[in-house]
Amino acid sequence: MPSDEPPPVTDEEPAAAKPLEPESAPRASALPDDDADTPKVTPTGDFGATAEIEAGPVQAPPAAASDIDIEIGVLHDLPWRSASELLALAPGVVLQNHSGEGHAPTLFLRGFNAGEGQDVEFRLEGVTLNEPSNAHGHGYADVSFVIPELVQSLNVLEGPFDPRQGDFAVAGTVDYQLGAARRGVTLSGRYGSFNERRLLLTWAPHQASDKTVFGVDLQAGDGFGPNRAFSLVRAVGQYADTDGPLKWSLLLTAGANQFDSAGVVREDDVENGNLPCAPDSDSQFFCLYDSNQGGSGSRYLTSFSLEHVQPSTTLGMQIFVSLRKLRIRENFTGFLLDPRGDGLDENTQTTTAGGRGAYRFERNWRDQPQVLEFGLFGRFDTGRTQMWRLRAEGGAPYETVFDTNYSITNVAGYVLGEFRPSSWFALVGGLRVDGFGFQLTDLNQPTSDRQGERLPEQSIDAFGFAVQPRGSMQFRLVDELRLVTSAGVGTRSTDAQALSEGENAPFTRVFATELGLTWLRDGRWRADLRTFGFYTWVDDDLVFDPERGRNVPVGSSQRFGATAYGRVTGPWLDALASLTWTEAFLGGGIFDFQSGPRLPFVPRLVANLQTAGRYEVPIRRDHLLLGAGLGVVFVGPKPMPLGTESQPYFTLDASARIAWRFVEAAFWVRNLTDARNRAAEFFYPSNFAGPDAASSLQAERHFAAGEPRTLWVTLTFFIDTKAFTEGNKP
Repeated sequence: MPSDEPPPVTDEEPAAAKPLEPESAPRASALPDDDADTPKVTPTGDFGATAEIEAGPVQAPPAAASDIDIEIGVLHDLPWRSASELLALAPGVVLQNHSGEGHAPTLFLRGFNAGEGQDVEFRLEGVTLNEPSNAHGHGYADVSFVIPELVQSLNVLEGPFDPRQGDFAVAGTVDYQLGAARRGVTLSGRYGSFNERRLLLTWAPHQASDKTVFGVDLQAGDGFGPNRAFSLVRAVGQYADTDGPLKWSLLLTAGANQFDSAGVVREDDVENGNLPCAPDSDSQFFCLYDSNQGGSGSRYLTSFSLEHVQPSTTLGMQIFVSLRKLRIRENFTGFLLDPRGDGLDENTQTTTAGGRGAYRFERNWRDQPQVLEFGLFGRFDTGRTQMWRLRAEGGAPYETVFDTNYSITNVAGYVLGEFRPSSWFALVGGLRVDGFGFQLTDLNQPTSDRQGERLPEQSIDAFGFAVQPRGSMQFRLVDELRLVTSAGVGTRSTDAQALSEGENAPFTRVFATELGLTWLRDGRWRADLRTFGFYTWVDDDLVFDPERGRNVPVGSSQRFGATAYGRVTGPWLDALASLTWTEAFLGGGIFDFQSGPRLPFVPRLVANLQTAGRYEVPIRRDHLLLGAGLGVVFVGPKPMPLGTESQPYFTLDASARIAWRFVEAAFWVRNLTDARNRAAEFFYPSNFAGPDAASSLQAERHFAAGEPRTLWVTLTFFIDTKAFTEGNKP
């Protein structure tokens, strides 16, 4: 699905061949979750600020060198399957999925095995998506209900350096911003390998702002191997009024999916041809043990935001409500723990309501704008989380692992200041305080104890505070070159399953620091070049436990590393590249480097290149649009338990497109080299030989097969011809 306009149709004689300008738009806002349709001002060079504060609000300086606004632009032309895959545009991010198409991917960033969201705060237009005490994993965050073509930008901050960041912002925060530069109506159909089908309808009214978009998406496929079929439906709609001093937006989303999963297999069984598939190597590689794996999910989310912008003050607020249900079935160990089977059935049903607000005012001192912002946040989650053990035969549950009704209240306040004593120096920072109240009912207690009979239910209350100072110093060295040093304290709230009556909720505390250089240049060819080194210490980290099917505490850990990032955007090409090196270790105090063994499963080297180009060729009175894209990702070996390492992997994706008048054809290829990559690798004991086989505690390598070469063909019709005749020419 393209992200820019098709060739314009006019009655004028065509000029010489000319390239298309990729769409891009900077943002500035008082609220951390709003887009930049606020009045723009002419920057003076000091971090985007302006001395003429009467013209509008001052653009906030970045919280760190790793604070990046990533406009998607023509990079939409690459073969993205989901909104979560767009995170590959952020430096150092690795996504791996050991389950089906509707399962949120495991995310690796800055030496964190962040699970499906436990260490990264996910937002959509400012609405926090992480789900506390989810049965599959604390902080689970799924963006499968978001249509990727309607994502205009990603606002990424790696590390806890901004007081506006909330719970789970340990490795960082990502905020998906919706929008579309091309206006009008499009209808797109896709067909590809493994019987994958898609029908997508989007529309963006011409009279509305770029933030006003709507879309309906239907998908289904058989998957690239046995037990990998999936289907989904999703709808996204946002109306935003950004004209005048009073700005508002209304967001509505709904989605549902169902998917099967092949899970993991033992490497020795694949090599020996022991799996219940054909004996050839490819069939064994993509085979499975347990067909009772997969899941389903549904979500409804609505949000309303309002912002009043005046020359020197901005007042904003947002409220949101979400209804969510998720079920995931998986089996990592076969019959190791019980001869009936080790399958897990994880169910979460939750209702979330919350809001945020901010008041920001600006004053001029020594010809420099000084800013102070006060903010608040509140969120209430209530629901039920369950985990059952399943029999291998028939999939019926035979044991309850946990069953809890929960209500969690998170209230936070922060103060943020931007102090600029001169045009070459800025001090930005503040303090955030979070309070959490837990009200739980454990429904899985024994019916008797030493004192006699008792009810199988018990209520638990817990409470805790987290104080988090954060800030940065920023120096303008020469022209566009900045030196930025940042430090901050972040927290991850406690999983309800780990709490006891009256406990002072034991938050996971994180200390992080970063030092980096940024070089930004605008113009016909825009450049964003950054390099930064980072260090993070965690007082109680989490590592995946296959027997429990979720991450468990392992004590303190620390990681350090460096990233180089660059993006160049011009009239006909958009190229983004990054290289990240990370070392992560268990144990030790702050700056106690390499005190323990390596933290398992964390990639040490990640290289990424994503580039796309478009060119317009005149044909008589029309123009022919030609486009191509290339995505390259290399992930180096990851440390595994017992001193082993995972296999490195390399993927190459490509795309090509041609458009004329009201129709466009696109061709996408994922994993062009058809490499046998492993979506995830583990090292632990298991028994998949059967309930009567003798179980061994010797650890063996397990993996989930990655996607083979996959081809898609997409045909798109631009139904509303105004979309390429009025206001959308390059």
